[in-house]
Amino acid sequence: ISQRIKKPLFVDLCSEKELVNASDLENKSNVKSLYSLIWQPLEQYMKEYSKVYFSPDGLLNKIAIETITGSGPCSSIDYYRVFSLVDVAKKNKPVLKHVLAMGDIDYDDMDAYISESSRGSRGKLKKWNSLKGTALELASLSEALSTLKDIKIDLFVQDKASEGQFKSYDNSSVNCIHLATHGFFYDNLMQNESAFNHRLFSCNMFTSAGLLLSGANKAWTSQIGLDENSEDGILTPYEVETLTFPNLSLVILSACETGLGTIDIDGVWGMQR
Repeated sequence: ISQRIKKPLFVDLCSEKELVNASDLENKSNVKSLYSLIWQPLEQYMKEYSKVYFSPDGLLNKIAIETITGSGPCSSIDYYRVFSLVDVAKKNKPVLKHVLAMGDIDYDDMDAYISESSRGSRGKLKKWNSLKGTALELASLSEALSTLKDIKIDLFVQDKASEGQFKSYDNSSVNCIHLATHGFFYDNLMQNESAFNHRLFSCNMFTSAGLLLSGANKAWTSQIGLDENSEDGILTPYEVETLTFPNLSLVILSACETGLGTIDIDGVWGMQR
């Protein structure tokens, strides 16, 4: 749909098999293949515009097709991934007023872990190492934001960057969240191969992904039972879903695997959702 095209126009792009074969971006030749499969058939409809908004489906949710711009007549177009028409309607950039930032986290902090006497377990897995670079990341962030007027910055590091601290901002005035940490996602295959017990994946698809906060290593590597309502330092999408951030306009997840998820007819289920 555009100013010129008033009714939805169906354009046949490629088969799922072709998309799967070309989705490995480590192979540079696939970048060109993806462009020819996805954007090239649309060039004649896009070339007169400077911005293109698209809502991906299926496997396209796992491929950063907005970065595959090629060198043709549409190479100067800015591509924007959206999940609803509301995103397109938001023309103004968010004005940062209250920022919550966490990083340089102590994953071995024992005080951040609460329960040791309930059901379930996370299984025995390797510990998460500290991310020294996130200390510089948060320092740079703080320095940059300090130049802005009328902004509140709440920055937490080491043992202060806890799951409980994050959840304490429920229903607060925060309108920007920046989390610099480890992230994880387990698909169905990984679930079968991992040392996690079935409890981690039995609730719903929102428990197979997460972010690591202060003290997470004890819960991650321990066979000790965990209370699903306790703060174990592992923040899952299921837990985030219970929180409310009425003013939130920008989230930065500086963590691995936060763009992954389980795909079904409703889209992608994971941390990004």
